[in-house]
Amino acid sequence: MTGECIDVIGSLFDSASTSEVSTKILQSAARHDLGVQFGIKTIRNRYEKEGEAVEALARQVKHPLVFTVTSGPLATDAGRLFEEQLNPWRKGAKPEEAKLLKFLQEVWNLEEIDSAIFLIYEELSPSSAIMPRYQMTFSQFRDWIARYYEIDTDRGAYRTGAEGIFTVKKETSQSA
Repeated sequence: MTGECIDVIGSLFDSASTSEVSTKILQSAARHDLGVQFGIKTIRNRYEKEGEAVEALARQVKHPLVFTVTSGPLATDAGRLFEEQLNPWRKGAKPEEAKLLKFLQEVWNLEEIDSAIFLIYEELSPSSAIMPRYQMTFSQFRDWIARYYEIDTDRGAYRTGAEGIFTVKKETSQSA
């Protein structure tokens, strides 16, 4: 692995079609010049530890749809995407307007998705016991990603940086 990784374990409603939701996610990724790769096996084939971590997290979800977001269709991680779109110290980067954030918002807005677990890491092993876990709203998660580099460099406030396992539920799911 050479850069940041974003793995998503979406929890679909029972009535949702995995293939239809996957198609919508692929279309959204294409609109934003991103890549997505589906399935635990695909992730495990690239990085064994990441695959194990994703598989363990997918067991926590009722009807999981697992995919990883990459910098482009042929990329294996999101490192370039993070550097170009989210690094506020890079000339021209506007983290609040990042295509990644627009893509994640579109995926989150899919009515077939009830909740999601986002695994974001670069340096920590995703199976590490020190991988921090957070529960937050999507708005909070979106803000976290927009501030990824600021959070990552402020190790005093965030012991492990910006990496972590983020559990996000839709408003209707949180009240249930």
